[in-house]
Amino acid sequence: MKATITSFLTIICISFAAAQEPEGWDKRIVHSKDERALTKLPSIKVISSNKEHIEVKVSNNTGFDLSYYGYSPQSPQLYFKKLVEGKWVAGGWHWCGTGMSRHVLKNGSSVTIKLSSRKNSQAFTIFYNSTNSKEYSFAKLYENKSG
Repeated sequence: MKATITSFLTIICISFAAAQEPEGWDKRIVHSKDERALTKLPSIKVISSNKEHIEVKVSNNTGFDLSYYGYSPQSPQLYFKKLVEGKWVAGGWHWCGTGMSRHVLKNGSSVTIKLSSRKNSQAFTIFYNSTNSKEYSFAKLYENKSG
């Protein structure tokens, strides 16, 4: 029964997300006057790629613990941009939140993230200072520019 409920909730979220306009999320996600960007970002390196998947290694050598939201430590919430007429514009994002939780990437540790490959797209996630949620930055996980 649990699998049926989870599948049902996933279908609801996907259906609801598909019905919403994904464009422009980047205009709504900005720092307010009491928020600021991270002082340092984790290093992000593509470690493997093929036509279907890209694996990136995120290493936290910032000097502080980072947190992010996702469906598992290896599956963060993603924001996409797509290449349209030579310009990167906001695309879809995984915003449903069902099953998502906060994950911590300790200073000095790494995580490998496996993503679906999309042509002419960029994938981002948001990293927060683990002790101060008002300190955060978008981080580009990968860019696939192919025409």
